[in-house]
Amino acid sequence: MQTAADPELKAFIAKYADGSKAPEPRGECTGGIGTPQGR
Repeated sequence: MQTAADPELKAFIAKYADGSKAPEPRGECTGGIGTPQGR
């Protein structure tokens, strides 16, 4: 994938957006461990 306009991105999101390991909608991302890359 080269850009966010790539059609594969839409297909990926459609397949995995509601997966069993996806966070709940509007759920907070607090309590993570480690340091984000690039920070």
